[in-house]
Amino acid sequence: FFYGQAYMGSLDAFLVALSFRIFGTELQVIRWVQIALSLGILYTTILIAYRLHKNQAAALLSGLLLAIPTLNFMLYTTVSLGGYGEALLIGNLLVLQTDRIRSAPVKSPHYFLWGMLAGLGYWAFGLTAVYILPGMLLVVAREKKRSRTNTFDWIVLLLGIITGMAPLLGWVMKNGLVVFLQEQFGSAIAGASPTSLIESVWLHFQNFLLFGPSVIFGLRAPWSTQALSLPLMPFVIGFWGLVMLHTVLRRRKLAGSDALEHLMWASLLLLLGFLITPFGADPSGRYFLPVMIPLAILAGEFVSTPMISFPTSLRWILFTGVIAFHLHSTWQAATSLPDRITTQFDAVARVDQQGIDSLIAFLSDQGELRGYTNYWVAYPLAFRSDERLIFYPALPYHHDFRYTARYNRYPIYQDLVAQSPKVAYITTKHVDLDEHLRGSLEKQGVDWDEILIGEYRIFYNLSERVGIEEIDSFWLDPGN
Repeated sequence: FFYGQAYMGSLDAFLVALSFRIFGTELQVIRWVQIALSLGILYTTILIAYRLHKNQAAALLSGLLLAIPTLNFMLYTTVSLGGYGEALLIGNLLVLQTDRIRSAPVKSPHYFLWGMLAGLGYWAFGLTAVYILPGMLLVVAREKKRSRTNTFDWIVLLLGIITGMAPLLGWVMKNGLVVFLQEQFGSAIAGASPTSLIESVWLHFQNFLLFGPSVIFGLRAPWSTQALSLPLMPFVIGFWGLVMLHTVLRRRKLAGSDALEHLMWASLLLLLGFLITPFGADPSGRYFLPVMIPLAILAGEFVSTPMISFPTSLRWILFTGVIAFHLHSTWQAATSLPDRITTQFDAVARVDQQGIDSLIAFLSDQGELRGYTNYWVAYPLAFRSDERLIFYPALPYHHDFRYTARYNRYPIYQDLVAQSPKVAYITTKHVDLDEHLRGSLEKQGVDWDEILIGEYRIFYNLSERVGIEEIDSFWLDPGN
């Protein structure tokens, strides 16, 4: 599983590792993997749209809406963040495979492929459950219509699921089912409310109403409540309003499509999961990504072949306005200093990485190869230095000193730092922690030097080694 976070698997990490082995350990290689996944999402979305409408123009327009997408969709299908790209791609493949099983005579290998995709997808990211459950119901419904049930097909499907889920099943056998279920239902989500189920659902429903539509349609960035591209916003509101109206007025015609039905049920399950699980405490928008695919498919059909009377020029003007909005809002976010485009919701976690090369050079020159820092410095530092510089993420970055053991994703780093005769400390944008470290070092009677490089403050050249266990590191207390 993704280190310390057992609600998503390591498929993304394995894809990147394989690419590193082939092309070398470079930052750009990670981006190539995400580009490949994004192209897969686009291609499979176009295939689904074409199967639904049998209209090439409608399918290509649907693809265009995802090729030049909302800021939310662009962000989470671009960064390597554990499995959003994989979940969307595997979800689309499940939709296509379900539609294939229902629409034509198939053989047992098709059932194995469906099971393999379902198992692999669920291991990669539990988010794919929203595709798996309605897909399974559609397959079951298809089997009920057959004159006889082929038990062998079901056995093959189950074998496919077990094969795809093999890494997950191995992890559960080692760590226990209870821990796994806790992770799947959001125990890792920061800010999850400890209220009753009714109160929690109501709070999450408010989160959805206040923050969901605005990020789904790109009216704001996932990390901000500030409106984007105000002059072009009327195009977005008008366009999607007409798409919704168009869909409602011709719902009978669309209801016969298994692929669209599958995607619609996936969107409804997504909303239900958002309401009843702790994931609803996160209003950023990343969990709404699957909703954009059926919306894009409906929009492409609306523009190219409307069934109700809207002027052709109006449809194309609104569609062009939406594409312009996506481009402008992304440019606006990308050029907005100091944050630019980021996955960080908390400003204290937005470390300006442009100074990391200078940091690496300084630490290397000073011989400070081991030490302690926070989560958002430790792993970029290890990667960019090819693991010459190992810093254990034992320091908090939140101003209220919140800390979780999950920050220690790779325990071998902790062991390497513990074995080092010399350590340094690196903080970022945390004045209170800086003062706390100074006080702790003074109590130990230790001399040190201090320097600020960009947003990195380094406590180095300690007169004697002072490990994290020797300072007042109260935030590491499990009971805190």
